[in-house]
Amino acid sequence: MNSGNHYFYSGWGSELLEVIPRQRGAQLTITVPSPHGETTYSVTLTRDQFQRLLTDGVQILQKVDAIRNDAMRKRGYPL
Repeated sequence: MNSGNHYFYSGWGSELLEVIPRQRGAQLTITVPSPHGETTYSVTLTRDQFQRLLTDGVQILQKVDAIRNDAMRKRGYPL
């Protein structure tokens, strides 16, 4: 039986991305393995948010990375 879920492995690491269709959007779950176990991050997006992620995702992620890097620099963490 097909659950409708879609699974993708990261091209740059060992992360697993799971896309779970929902009635009004999609749930994205990223599982990151580590020596101490797995860490899971999950978010539910509306249909519009998911569509925007697909069309503008690279630019959005670049902006998020820049904000994170700026915050880490201000706290004195090396990048």
